[in-house]
Amino acid sequence: MESLKNQFFNYSFYSQLTQHVKEVYPKLNVTDFRGAFDAHEKLELMDRVKQVGDVLFEVLPGTYLDKLHYIKELGPKITGFQGIALPYFVQQYGLDYFDESMDALHYLTRFSTAEFAIRPFLKQNLERSLELIYTWAKDENNHVRRLASEGTRPYLPWSFKLDEVRDNPQLTLPILNTLQSDADLYVKKSVGNHLNDLSKNHPQLVVDTVSNWSPVNKHSQWMAKRGVRTLIKDGFAPAFAIMGFEKLPQFVVENFKVENNTVQMGQSLEFSFVIKSEKTTNQKLNIDFQIFYLKSNGKHQPKVFKLKELDLGAKETLTIAKKQLFKDFTTRKHYMGTHFVSLLINGVAVEKLRFELIA
Repeated sequence: MESLKNQFFNYSFYSQLTQHVKEVYPKLNVTDFRGAFDAHEKLELMDRVKQVGDVLFEVLPGTYLDKLHYIKELGPKITGFQGIALPYFVQQYGLDYFDESMDALHYLTRFSTAEFAIRPFLKQNLERSLELIYTWAKDENNHVRRLASEGTRPYLPWSFKLDEVRDNPQLTLPILNTLQSDADLYVKKSVGNHLNDLSKNHPQLVVDTVSNWSPVNKHSQWMAKRGVRTLIKDGFAPAFAIMGFEKLPQFVVENFKVENNTVQMGQSLEFSFVIKSEKTTNQKLNIDFQIFYLKSNGKHQPKVFKLKELDLGAKETLTIAKKQLFKDFTTRKHYMGTHFVSLLINGVAVEKLRFELIA
């Protein structure tokens, strides 16, 4: 598969970019501009993004505000992922021009995303930036509303952490509460991911927040469920009610066993169990399992895997079986020796069985 850097920032793109810049700035020296990207193959993805912004700063005439006029004209012409080079221009050269730069990001995000570019402004002047971004959460454009949530996430991928928001989530809760019933999927995903970020340090606050959202609004509940997904995986009991799972589950697990006490690399662990309801009414259960992987230091590190969501009927009995493949991946290296498997039912750990992994 072609790498992202070559997929987006290639010779075809630089030719199109040259044409677009020529359209907004007819005096452009096409040869020199195009030649500035001859060595782009040596650069990684984000360095290519920065290169575009830096070259534009060098070739466009006038002051920063003069150049910004051309950048905004380029916005509708350079869209999608490639378009993040334009917000980069703003964050790199416009920090001393708060009003004009933030207005530009408010505009440019409609054609790409300014989620990375607003973070230096938040870092430099948090209170002033948030005051403006609060209003963006009510914007008629879905890209702007999404920017209000995405750009203020404490743990935005590919960007630095916003420690102030991580430590004080009350700073961005007004944004999330404003967007709680937004029907746009692009916005909803961001709000859910923002909540999930906050849940890493403030699990109960996230549960309390979404518990106050409309229980009948499907968009609110979609975001709430996305926001507590890591809490569910971690077995944080208060989060299960948000997902509609039984608060006080009543069940017994019997005959939990591994079919093969010794598992060879490249083969699967096979285990099964019987779950019996002790309630006279239905109960919704979330069943996960944990593998306690042996690490290089001799300690075990658990990883949670989804197994099944089910509505267990009154006094119902079910037999459940599962296979888990053991194979090295780039994200996981296995070490031979003793491992364990356990069940998590609505966050409650059920027993722990031992098995051996061999080469």
